[in-house]
Amino acid sequence: MTYISIIIAAVLVNNMVLTQIFGVNPAVASSKDLESTITMGLSITFVTVISSIVSKIFYDYVLLKFNLEYLKILSFVIIVVLVIEIFYSLVAVTSKKEYEDIKSYLPSVTANSMILGVALIVVSNNYNILSIIAYAFGVSLGFVLVTLLLNAINEKYKYANLPRHFLEKPITLFALGLMALAFYGFKGLI
Repeated sequence: MTYISIIIAAVLVNNMVLTQIFGVNPAVASSKDLESTITMGLSITFVTVISSIVSKIFYDYVLLKFNLEYLKILSFVIIVVLVIEIFYSLVAVTSKKEYEDIKSYLPSVTANSMILGVALIVVSNNYNILSIIAYAFGVSLGFVLVTLLLNAINEKYKYANLPRHFLEKPITLFALGLMALAFYGFKGLI
C-alpha cells in the first residue's frame, strides 16, 4: 500500500472519529469555532505523529527485547503524556501568545483516545517509520476534517429554528452520526 493510499484510507475510509469512535469528545469540543478547530488540529497532528513513532521504537527496542509486551498500554499512555508535555513546553518557550491560546486545549488533547489508538494500531500492524508517519498524519487529517465539518454544521445550526433540547451537543452528535453514514460511502475507495 502506498503512503498516499494510507493517508486517504485513514482520512476517508477508516476515519477513527467516525468508524471507531476514537476522539469524539475532543472533536465535539473543538468544533466550536474555526480558530479552536485549527489550533486543536495542529496540536493533535504533532502529538499523534511523534507519539506513534516513539511508541513504535519503544515497543520494538524495549518491550519486545525484554518480553514486556503486557506493559504496552501503560507505556504508551506514559509516552503520549510525555510527548504532550514536551510539545506544550516547547510552545511555551517559543511563544507566550500561542501557549495561552493552546493552554485551554491541554485536557482535550491529553484525554484524546485517538492518539493512544493510533499508537496501538501502528504497533499491532507492524508499520515501518514512513507508514507510521503517513498513517498518523492521515488519522490527524481525518480528525481535522471531521472537526471542520462539525464547525460548519454548528454554524448552520446557530441560525436554524430548532427545539431548545436539540441545541449544542445533541444536534452535534446527530450531525456526527449522519456524517459517519456519509463517510461510509467511501468504503470501496481503497
